[in-house]
Amino acid sequence: MNMLPRYIALLMAGCVTLTACENTIEPFDQDGDTSYVIHGFLDMGLDRQFVRIEALRSTVLSPTQEMEGVRVFSIDLDDGQLIFWNDSLVTLDDGSSAHLYYADFRPVEGHSYVLRVGRSDEIGASATTKVPQRPVFYLDPTRGDTLDLKQKIYLVDIQEQPQQLTVQYTVVDVDSEVPQTIDIFYGEAGSSSSVGWEFDVRLATDRFIIMRVLNRSIEDKNVRLRNLGFSLTIESEDWAHVLDPVNLDRAYGFFGSVGHYEFFWHLDSQSIVTIGYVDDQTLN
Repeated sequence: MNMLPRYIALLMAGCVTLTACENTIEPFDQDGDTSYVIHGFLDMGLDRQFVRIEALRSTVLSPTQEMEGVRVFSIDLDDGQLIFWNDSLVTLDDGSSAHLYYADFRPVEGHSYVLRVGRSDEIGASATTKVPQRPVFYLDPTRGDTLDLKQKIYLVDIQEQPQQLTVQYTVVDVDSEVPQTIDIFYGEAGSSSSVGWEFDVRLATDRFIIMRVLNRSIEDKNVRLRNLGFSLTIESEDWAHVLDPVNLDRAYGFFGSVGHYEFFWHLDSQSIVTIGYVDDQTLN
């Protein structure tokens, strides 16, 4: 799943990538009790996690603080798993260097993590995050007619806009036995309600897109619908406090997490016929 522009912007701001980028961190310890700058997030869709870490300087004129002897490790607060992160030195566009730490693990949905940074002889810094839980969803019956058939989906207890909301249609073209999945990006569809987040799946209008992708006439009723689903990204609560993080101790920057989820459901046969497919669903 591709990352959203806002995630890419955060990574570039913290230079949490393996490519060169502009050094936008200005690590000055103005309060005297903050030791590190942390920029990064845990992504349950990736097997390798990254975070950029810099030691703070006391003033703008102070030399860059060395990271020698600094240890970075994370602890899964739910199962106790401790993982030490590896340091890598990357070159920035201005020719300076930055420390990019990485660890090979896939965060678990609903688990809380603490990232600790420091030397053995100092208090160090820490950051915490809780990976979002998989949302519960339910559906209304379909409504509308052949040209405007829709179905409302409710994401229970999700109050903030989900990211990367995409509806997925798996279809089998005429004279073919090979299914293909067509993704239709919904962007910022939907709104918050007392239940959670709700949005309409535009079953009828989406079919116009699908038939165009297949290079088929909208009048063709022989395309088979194999599966129907949607995917989305849920951000941890930390993303609501990017400018004023509350989960950092003796640190500046940002640390959060994201969860990626897919959902599938069975559409009733009458609705499938109404919008012009052949019912070939494999999901019961």
